[in-house]
Amino acid sequence: MIRRSLIALSLLALSLAGTYFFIELPEYKSLVESSRKVFFLKNLEILKIHFPNFILERRSSHPGWVNPGDLDNEIDEEKVKVFISRLRKLKIIKKLKNDYSYNLSSKIKLETPDKKIVELKLGDKQSFSERFYVGFRDGDKEEIYLVQDTSPQVEAIPDYLFNINPLKHRALLVGFKSNDTDWVFDGIIRIKPKKIKYVKQNAPIFSINVNSYGLSSNSLRNNTARVDSDKVEQWFGKFYQLRARQNLKNWKGINKRYIGKILFDDEPSGINVYVESSAGKEVYLQKDEIHFKVRNLIKVFSIDDFKTIFPHVQDFIDKKFLPYTKGIQY
Repeated sequence: MIRRSLIALSLLALSLAGTYFFIELPEYKSLVESSRKVFFLKNLEILKIHFPNFILERRSSHPGWVNPGDLDNEIDEEKVKVFISRLRKLKIIKKLKNDYSYNLSSKIKLETPDKKIVELKLGDKQSFSERFYVGFRDGDKEEIYLVQDTSPQVEAIPDYLFNINPLKHRALLVGFKSNDTDWVFDGIIRIKPKKIKYVKQNAPIFSINVNSYGLSSNSLRNNTARVDSDKVEQWFGKFYQLRARQNLKNWKGINKRYIGKILFDDEPSGINVYVESSAGKEVYLQKDEIHFKVRNLIKVFSIDDFKTIFPHVQDFIDKKFLPYTKGIQY
């Protein structure tokens, strides 16, 4: 009886193994191969991106991407990452014949570490859907595809544009037609901060330390307070969104006034904050000897006064737990 059971189990194991190796494994391999063909750029290792007038290159001797023709300017890694991610998520909907013009006027080339170069041409978008046309050349093979960008739609889109979403095609088109300066990092800080300290000029005893867990300041009676973590996260996000309207290499002619310093996390240098002496509306930030003229300050902070960069202590206190008390006045 036991022998029969062992024979039966052995036959069952052989049957399952045969099912896997002769049916499931080939189907799985076929599925993987099909995915590679549909997402035709998914597994392409990109070392260089050749634009019409410049090149972006990923170098092992340099942390991240560089423009070999302008090594002085730092490249925005996040922009390159998002652009490449969009390319990898292009899905072939249909292969088309080469006997029709799809306005494939915008072109880039992608180069791999083994010097292989593929060419991409971006064409028009269909007027009745979010799909668009792409020309693809790999060696002697040249094909035209109707594709769809399957990357998530992050930006809000009106209901009437939902089925014909033009934003994904537009985002790729902006990348294809970009200039070298469009890829230069223009942010003030690279990583969303977890802690901010404010030190205001002409008020040496005034400082605020804020993180997600609490707040400490010498302007508080008990020195510490519980914070509204949502407000703190939103505030940190606003600094992370700040972009420089203009990188000022020489700002000696600007009539400005120093108002204080902001320190993010544990960095020692921080950011010096200046305001235009005359109008008081334009804000200048100095970080690592680089001077930024801030863009969209009012839009990002939803304010009309530069002083809000140095907030009141009460702006962070969780009023659901602590009674309101009058804070520092500026």
